[in-house]
Amino acid sequence: PKDVDKLQQVPLLDIQKVQGKAAGAGQQWMPVAGSPSLPDHPFNGKAPTMSKDIPVMVGTCRTEQSGFMGVDEAMDHLTDDQLKTRLNAVQKGQGDALYAMYKRLYPKSGNPEILYMAATDRGYFLDSTILAGIRADAGGGKTYMYNFYRETPVDGGRYFAPHAEEIPFVFDSLAKGATIAGPVTPESQKLADQVSELWATFARTGTPAAKGIPAWTPYNSKTRPTMVINTTSHMENDVRSEQRKTMLAFGSQRKPTAGPDLHYRPLEMGARMRTRYVALATAAIFAASSAFAEPVKVETKSGTLVGEQSDGVKAFKGVPYAQPPVGMLRWAPP
Repeated sequence: PKDVDKLQQVPLLDIQKVQGKAAGAGQQWMPVAGSPSLPDHPFNGKAPTMSKDIPVMVGTCRTEQSGFMGVDEAMDHLTDDQLKTRLNAVQKGQGDALYAMYKRLYPKSGNPEILYMAATDRGYFLDSTILAGIRADAGGGKTYMYNFYRETPVDGGRYFAPHAEEIPFVFDSLAKGATIAGPVTPESQKLADQVSELWATFARTGTPAAKGIPAWTPYNSKTRPTMVINTTSHMENDVRSEQRKTMLAFGSQRKPTAGPDLHYRPLEMGARMRTRYVALATAAIFAASSAFAEPVKVETKSGTLVGEQSDGVKAFKGVPYAQPPVGMLRWAPP
């Protein structure tokens, strides 16, 4: 811990080698609250003062989690019992209740879509409304909330409106985003024209606006005005109100339930995250100072492979065997 500053001197590859062990299975890396760049935890019930006067846009796609869960084709064949089990993982002990609520609200939706909606509402959607409400009520720069509802036709439409589907529309890059947004059509291009204009106008003026889109009302925690973006976009107050209130009763997944109104505790993350940061720093520094391993090179038909030798064992890790699943390959079949 006394040498934590040396982390800045450790090679990136060495950090990557030890970060898995430092984080632990199933853990995510997050910024450290209580640092100069992030003085406070974003879920402590107070809007950050450093960005108070800056306009902010917050939003999610309707079924964010389909982009992750939907990779497993078994999702397409969920039985009611399997759906209840998975909903119980969305919120422990609430599988039957969530099943009943979503089946009542969406009687025409299949089990996969219901799971994606519930999982999205529990995390992405709820947390975005909490953050937007805290920030909007603090005054200063306006906060604008959106929900992206346009469904992608990719893979027969089984992803609905997945994580990041709005990105090709925001940047008017549909031709390069066909694997997530589908083929370019007059309808999709019209929406891309509108969405990209919304974002460009917001970046330029602080107020999102575009031809063919209704005036965008800034967010507040009472009426919760939200722009629902679709082939025909509209403003709607308190989008998915019943789902939001149900999930809010469980508390944010970022902070456990405690308070009667905001449902999160004051900052407690800092010490834990600092501990993890120090664990990474210590592991990385140890790795760097102990000459990790002796490098080994092997010539192949495709080029030179660089591995390492330790205790008589030669290891070659991170060997690429296919193009990375990014860009046009993001939604390509394996």
